Amino acid sequence: MSVEDAAKVIGRSSKTVRRFISTGRFGEGVRRIDGLKGWAWRISPEAVEALRGEIASGKIASLDSPASAPAMVGIIRQAIVDGVQASVQGAVQHAMEPSILGVQDAAKDVQHSMEDAVQGVQTSTKDVQHSMEDVVQSVQASTKDVQGAAQGLSEETTALRQQVEGITDLLQQQADLISLLRDELQAARRPWWKRLIGR
Repeated sequence: MSVEDAAKVIGRSSKTVRRFISTGRFGEGVRRIDGLKGWAWRISPEAVEALRGEIASGKIASLDSPASAPAMVGIIRQAIVDGVQASVQGAVQHAMEPSILGVQDAAKDVQHSMEDAVQGVQTSTKDVQHSMEDVVQSVQASTKDVQGAAQGLSEETTALRQQVEGITDLLQQQADLISLLRDELQAARRPWWKRLIGR
């Protein structure tokens, strides 16, 4: 079922259901599907019913309350990692599809060439030699295509990894800033006479 349907069943908002997904509350009952308008989450009815039971028992009743700064950092970081993994998987699939098709076409060419070669053996040794040369050229061209696709995928993966590291550093800086602001707020709440005498 969709995120909206799951939200109706468990009596929570769609935003809360997405947070449950990012924190792994549905376990293996969540999968991502691709459609014409982009990707979307799908949750199994069993996973939704299990989570509704936990909510009814009060085990996760506090998840709708505002999260602390470290918890928010963890949720955001997990969402970013999930997005990056999805992007990497999509890039791998997109990059490998032409290569797979090329290898399949090359395999068919090899099969056809070998059949021609067998027939050529019965008639002429020269025909066999020419057919084998065509096979070798076809395989070499397919190998170059696969190597090029693998190189491009490696570069994309490296770039995505660097982006993740940069985002992680930024999130850590934000967490440190929140901690500093919290300390300053606590200091500002002290009575004025304690601040005056420095206690």
